[in-house]
Amino acid sequence: MSAVPEAHAPHKRTAGDIRRSMLAPKSYKAAMAIFRCFPNPLDVVSRYVLASGSYPCVVPIRTPIGVRTVKTYSFHDVRSLVVCFAKEDYGVGSDIHCAVDFGSNIGMSGLYFLTRNPRVRVYLFEPLSRNVARLRENLRGLEQRYVLEQSAIGLADGTAEFAYEPTGRYGGIRDKLDTHEPIDRPYTLEVPTLCAATCLRRIVEKEKYIDILKINIEGLEIDVLKSLTPDILDRIGLICAEIFDFAGEIHGFRKEKYGSNITRLISLRTGYRRQSAA
Repeated sequence: MSAVPEAHAPHKRTAGDIRRSMLAPKSYKAAMAIFRCFPNPLDVVSRYVLASGSYPCVVPIRTPIGVRTVKTYSFHDVRSLVVCFAKEDYGVGSDIHCAVDFGSNIGMSGLYFLTRNPRVRVYLFEPLSRNVARLRENLRGLEQRYVLEQSAIGLADGTAEFAYEPTGRYGGIRDKLDTHEPIDRPYTLEVPTLCAATCLRRIVEKEKYIDILKINIEGLEIDVLKSLTPDILDRIGLICAEIFDFAGEIHGFRKEKYGSNITRLISLRTGYRRQSAA
C-alpha cells in the first residue's frame, strides 16, 4: 500500500467560523468538558477553536484508567480528540466489555473505549497505512486488549478504491464517499474490504455481546446498518453512526439524534442508557 501524503497546509478557520463556534450554546458545554478532560485545557481550546499551534503535538488526557497521551498531527486530530473525550459523541458507561470501531483513523475513538475500564476489548478497522501506524503509537501499552484489522468496511469481502484527503481524517470507498467536508482532489488507492455483517457475526460469536458499535466510514453508514440481520442486531446494545439525516428504522432499536451529525440507536431489548464518563 502506498504511503499517505502529508497535508500540504494547516487548516485555517475564518473569523466567521470562530464566531459561530463561540456563540453556539453547545460550545460552552464542550469548553467545560475540555477543562475537565485535559490537563492543558487552554492549549486544547486554542487548537480546537482557533486552529492554532504547530504539529505534531502530544496531548495528555485524563481517563478513568489514568492519564494517557496521544500524538496529534493536525487540527483535525484535535477535533477528533475533543469529539471523543470532551463531547463524548460515542459516550458509554464505565462497565462496557466490548466495543467495535468501524473507521478507527489514528485511534482517538479506540482509546476512548479502551480507557473506560481496564478490561474492555475493542475491535478496530482502519485501511490507511499511515493512520494504522499512528493508531498503534497512540494505543501503545494496550495491545493485549484490542484487535486491529487493516481493512475498509464494506458490504462484501474483496477490494475497493478508497478515496481520502491529505490529513487522513476523511476517507471512504470511492463510489460511496460522503465526507460533508470539501475534498477537491482526493487521493485514491486500492484497499482490502471486509463485510460488516461477517465481521460482527464473528465478533459476537466470540464475545457474545457488543456494548457499542461505532460506524464512521464516510458514506456507507446507512448501507451497513441496513445490511445487519436481526441475529446480529440482537447482540448489540448501542450503535453510534455518523449520519446527518437518517429517516429509516432499525430492527429492535430506537433512534435519537446526538449533536449535529451522530445518530444513536439504542437497543429496545437491553434498554441501554448513556452514562457520562465523568
